[in-house]
Amino acid sequence: MPYALMQKISENFKVGSFEEAFEINSGLKEKYIEYMELFDIAGRIDGRVRGISQHAGGVCVALTDLSDYMPCKVGKDDEQVIQVDMRIVEQIGLVKFDVLGVETLNIVQQTVEDSGLSLWDIDINNPEFENDVQAYELLGTAKTNAVFQVKSLGMKDLLLRLKPTHMDELSAVLALYRPDSLPCLKIILLTNMTLLALVIYTPIWNRY
Repeated sequence: MPYALMQKISENFKVGSFEEAFEINSGLKEKYIEYMELFDIAGRIDGRVRGISQHAGGVCVALTDLSDYMPCKVGKDDEQVIQVDMRIVEQIGLVKFDVLGVETLNIVQQTVEDSGLSLWDIDINNPEFENDVQAYELLGTAKTNAVFQVKSLGMKDLLLRLKPTHMDELSAVLALYRPDSLPCLKIILLTNMTLLALVIYTPIWNRY
């Protein structure tokens, strides 16, 4: 099966569940009737775990050993790593914290101290900081290696196409760069963050 054709078929399954995708795209099975076996196999594995990964800063807190609540394994740094989905942790009743960017924050603090800047100079409530033209121009060039949240190839591609000029655009891209909401980014790129993007997608969000 040609890769390009697989990509074309996959485009129909970005929103909703596997069965909902067929309801939204009526006639899909008839159009690709020669690939019914593929749809049958895909339907059987839909919703299953696709891979295993470890959260960069997820911390689970329990009254006793974590192994009393769920299976665990030893991580590469000898830490305990839980073997269940993060949503299951909350359903069990345990406390989960996302401790992200601590190392980055330490670097920022050290940089501020070494450069003689004040905390107000990098405060989001500071209009000059929030509307730093040079910072947005740099983001628009996608020269963001090692920059938290925008260092992946996908994010770099979005920055090159969007050319963000204010915080609202950047916030929307960071929030929507998720598997379930990627289709929304196409509208945002086409309308360049106009109200039209919100008007079009609000009914779709409400549907789910």
